[in-house]
Amino acid sequence: MKMNKKTLVSSLAVLAAAAGTLAPAAATFAATGAKADGTAWNTIDLSDRPNGTVAAYPSTGDAKMGAVASSGEDKGTATANSEAYVNVKSGILTLDAVPDFDFGDGVAGSTVGLVDNKSVINNDGNARGLLQITDARTTAQQTATGAGYQLKLSVNPFEDGNSNSDAYNASAANAASTDAWKKNFDLSFDDGINSTFTPAPGNSVTLNSGKYQSNAAAKTFLDATTSKGRTKISLGGANEQFIHLDIPEQAQAKTYVSALTWTLTPGH
Repeated sequence: MKMNKKTLVSSLAVLAAAAGTLAPAAATFAATGAKADGTAWNTIDLSDRPNGTVAAYPSTGDAKMGAVASSGEDKGTATANSEAYVNVKSGILTLDAVPDFDFGDGVAGSTVGLVDNKSVINNDGNARGLLQITDARTTAQQTATGAGYQLKLSVNPFEDGNSNSDAYNASAANAASTDAWKKNFDLSFDDGINSTFTPAPGNSVTLNSGKYQSNAAAKTFLDATTSKGRTKISLGGANEQFIHLDIPEQAQAKTYVSALTWTLTPGH
């Protein structure tokens, strides 16, 4: 499913400065081969070779067959250079990933457990069960915008939905709900999730377990008093056993879908 990153930027100027790219160095490097006595076999430019491939046993005099480390009974070494690249950003607090929840089949008046994180409508949810937040703000920026963060979750009423159609717009359907009982689906997160959840080092994050009732006010799901770096929580896989859905007795034999809204704000 597509993921539109929701970003809270403490300073647009800071973000623009952090988004610059590193220009490649102008110097030219070449792979080298050296005999055991230290004398050179060859100097080779590998950069324009198709797919960067290098033959294991270069032919004598072939300038594009790679640096020689061994030729016949002679041995030596071959050396080449490459690079590792990363673009470090600062000044942003981002909600990177939110999960979908598939509770499979159930009967009216029952409680069902999470089956997997399969996605059935086209929204920001992922099928990996991943909830991820990244805090790249400096101490000064956290002081200005609020240290830590809150992530709130609201569960809209469960509406009739076609689980096979990406075109189903859950938000629009929920807004038009007239059946009060459709607001009685309860999404529950048990305490067991906390035993598997380890915040990133230096973070103090609380996951609020309990029921999240459909059509109720947004409830704080995560409360971070201190935050930095990246925090990941699995709301699927081994944690499926801790996530449940209460189905109201009035539910009819059909598919129901709810739009979940996750809202991240700085401060707590």
